[in-house]
Amino acid sequence: MKRLSTCFALATGLAIGCFTASAQGVAAPAAAFPAYDDHNPLHQETRLNAQATDEARKLARALHLNEAQYIQLRAFDYARLHTLMEAEARFASKPEERLARDEQAAAAFQAHVVNLLNDEQLTTYFELMARDARRTQSREAQSQQTTAPPPPPPAKLR
Repeated sequence: MKRLSTCFALATGLAIGCFTASAQGVAAPAAAFPAYDDHNPLHQETRLNAQATDEARKLARALHLNEAQYIQLRAFDYARLHTLMEAEARFASKPEERLARDEQAAAAFQAHVVNLLNDEQLTTYFELMARDARRTQSREAQSQQTTAPPPPPPAKLR
């Protein structure tokens, strides 16, 4: 009990100190809020968790998933994102190997999702994927048009 009250007192003191410092316009100590570092494994995991949660929530709303389906979808998406992150780190100098791993992760995610959804949800899911593919194609076509060099001027006749 003494250990618990000591921990509570320390946590309360830190919180009050940070609050008081911020209320007085004084910056909180750097140790209280460590800088974000994308190479820090804890920050990477936090980012992956947030991204998986966000993507799963969007799909859950669009597909009208129940809670159990949402939880499974989030786990599948986290696994996919984790595989992509590992492939990016391991195969940075081998783009073809990285692309193969990315495709494997996408195929595994797709297989899990297909097994998770009922017929109505599956139809909606494939409609969403087709719409996203069309958007991606149109964006790529637009970017190729805007990044293509202008045609050379016509040659003058003498």
